[in-house]
Amino acid sequence: MSLNKYKINDRDDGGKCHVDITDEIVGELPEDGELDVTDLMLRLYPPPLWGAHFSTIAGPAKTVAQVLLAPGPGLDKHMRTLASAHPVVNCVIRAELTPTPGPADFHGATIRWAIKSADLINVWSAPGTQFAKEKCAADTQAVDDGGKFILTIETTPRRASEWAAWVRRYKRADAKLVFYGPEGVQ
Repeated sequence: MSLNKYKINDRDDGGKCHVDITDEIVGELPEDGELDVTDLMLRLYPPPLWGAHFSTIAGPAKTVAQVLLAPGPGLDKHMRTLASAHPVVNCVIRAELTPTPGPADFHGATIRWAIKSADLINVWSAPGTQFAKEKCAADTQAVDDGGKFILTIETTPRRASEWAAWVRRYKRADAKLVFYGPEGVQ
């Protein structure tokens, strides 16, 4: 296994960081060796189709807890406490899978923890990567403004209102809720 040093473009403004990653994990890179950090994270940590994934990412600016939730078992109380101890938590609820899961398909204590902890909650039902730059900018601004916990619920337009009802039921009064859907950003 050989190690190579690749340039990773981690910001829209061209800021760069360097990390050592293996060829076997990352696979083919663009000819210029530059890889968007989101694409790198998906290659290193494929999103779960079942259950929960929790990892720590030591980035150039912050150490982030990355929590990915799919239907099924979630994080136990100890793991939720560990994740919450990080300077920043990025949590993604994968509700866009087929068949499209609703809130009841997930570990209740884990999604309630995520919703109650979140400073910014994104309900993203837009197709593909539509509004990805706007969402990334809002996430970054929320952290720059002192937010610690960013929650994104990836869902479909059909299930977005069901997720919105769950969010409104459990979110803190000061948490910001944003919808990224086919109709735009609201």
